[in-house]
Order: sequence, then C-alpha cells, then structure tokens
Amino acid sequence: MAKSKFKFSKKHRAYWGKKIWKNLPIHKFELARSVYPSQSTDSSAKAFIYRDVFDYISRCILDYPNIETGGQLFGFYTQEGYPVVVYAIGPGPHANHQTAFFNQDNEYLLKYYDALSKYCLQKIGEWHSHHQLRLTVPSVHDASSVGITIKKHGLNSHLLCIGNVDVEGRSTLNAFFFRKDDNNDYQPIPWNIVMMDNPYRVMIDNDQELIGVHCHPRTLNARHGENYLVDKKPNYQDGYWFNDKSNRQVLKAIIDYLTNLDRGCTVTPQIDKSGIFHLVVQRNEEKMTIVFGKNFPQEAPMILFSDGSTMVPEWKYKGSVYDSFVECYNNFALAKLNNNNMYNF
Repeated sequence: MAKSKFKFSKKHRAYWGKKIWKNLPIHKFELARSVYPSQSTDSSAKAFIYRDVFDYISRCILDYPNIETGGQLFGFYTQEGYPVVVYAIGPGPHANHQTAFFNQDNEYLLKYYDALSKYCLQKIGEWHSHHQLRLTVPSVHDASSVGITIKKHGLNSHLLCIGNVDVEGRSTLNAFFFRKDDNNDYQPIPWNIVMMDNPYRVMIDNDQELIGVHCHPRTLNARHGENYLVDKKPNYQDGYWFNDKSNRQVLKAIIDYLTNLDRGCTVTPQIDKSGIFHLVVQRNEEKMTIVFGKNFPQEAPMILFSDGSTMVPEWKYKGSVYDSFVECYNNFALAKLNNNNMYNF
C-alpha cells in the first residue's frame, strides 16, 4: 500500500478534537444503531465517506475483477441518522471468493472488532463486489441477509454497498440503505465524499494491535467509474434481455448452477464492446464460452470452443430463461461429460 502523505501531528489532533466533532453532528455510539426519519424513503438521505476509504475499496474491487470480493464498513451515524464511513477493510487472507458469492474471513474480521472498539467505531455495514455481472443493486439473497442482520442484532438500519467493474476496468460502488420494518426493501442513496484528511486511517493502519494483521489490496491506484447514478443502465443494446434488472438475478442463478455442477470449473462473466454478455466456463487450460446474443432468449445461446469452432445447441424457450438454460445445458454439456469429452473442446 502506498504510504499516506498525511502525518497525524499534534496540530491535526487538536483540530480533530475541537473542530470536526462540531461540524459533523454525530449520534452516540451504541451498537451502531441509527436514528432515522419515520418515512421509509427519505429524499435527503445520503452516505458520507472519506475519499481515502472510497479509494481503498476501489483498489480492493480491482484486485478481483472476475470474482466476488468484499469487506466491512466502520463508522457512526449523524444526528439525522445518516451513515458516516471512516474506515473500511477488504477481504482477509482466508476469505472465500467465488463467482457469485463472497464470505469474509471471520478470524480476520474479529481482530478488527476488538481493535476498533477503542476508537468508538462500530460496524455500520458491508460492501461486496458483483465484479462484471453488471448487477449494480443488491440481489435477493443480499437483501434477505441484511434483513436477517437487522432483526438478529436489533438494528434500526444497515448500509450495504455494491461494487462492480465496468467495461473500462474501473470500479463503481453504490450505497443502499436498509431500515427495519421495510421487509428487506432498501433505498439507493448518493455518496457525499469527505475530501479532508482522514486521521482514523492513519491511526488504525499504525495501531500496534493490527501490525501484521492488515491485508491491504495489491492494486496500488484507485480507478473510479460512475459511482453516483445507481439506476443508470449499462450500455447494452436496445431491447437486450439484460436491460431488465430481473434478468440479472437470473444470470446469477445460472452462474450458481454452472458452478455447483462442477466445483472444479470457474465461470467468468464478460461483456464485449457491442454490449453482448458472455459466460466463460473454464477447467484447467480448457474452456468454452457461452454467448447470449442480441436475440436471446428467443434464440439459443451460441457456444464457442477452444479450437475456434462454434455450435448452436438445441434450445426450447418456454418462458423461463433459467429453466430453458438448464434443460439446454443438460442436453448438451452432460452428454459430452458422459462421453468423457466435456473439457476436450
């Protein structure tokens, strides 16, 4: 990690103690439970985050451009109940990264819980990346998990941030605010980036309890895409099936199916320059690419093999993309597997 140019001097400490706390109305630190407006949707709601934290998460996302990654967010709430993110961690050394899900290294996370308590910081949320899935909103599973967290810990609200990697290799990070009694629903909220130096990162990065614990991203420089327009559509072709957000959930289900079918293979989503979605299925050095063309699902996906050959499998679309894909893949891929030829492309 590149060293910060900011030095936490006595002058800065005095400034922090006397000025910042007056300028940022902060709710008392009690289990990171926010006070929030009674309306389920607050048009003025926003999330505050220091620029260095925003950059840090970008670097973490770019470490894993083709697979999920994630981490936790620490901070507090303003008097109005809006989250303030002052520190974030990425994945621990034993985190579980998969194409369609991420699990944090719990031992790594607990070390931060212990160390950050003395700074009066609480975990106020999580972030994870959907890498190149172009699913810029929480999945059904994501929303359900946050709802369970809120009920289990008696929270009033919780912040979930979803990252992506765009077609230019830049990171995006969108914020979603969950409130209790909203039935797993959420509100997209814009970022308010705090551009001043962040003394928390300087202190925590040099905390003696955490020396040798930090697992910083390998990517040295942040590269930001468009982080504020949560509902802006990616540049797909007009009428393309992936423009429908519900179909992005279907795609995640398809990736889960392919991954669970053979734990030895990896499934990597890609989008070409014309906005057409591909899934690259690879085992060792052999791979095939499933191309969801511009007329999908009315027309079958095309399959590209390692030797450059192509084929269009039998496709019977019956109104469910997922069910039709599973039937098609079973007829094609499993037949090749039974012939001991599945990965001899």
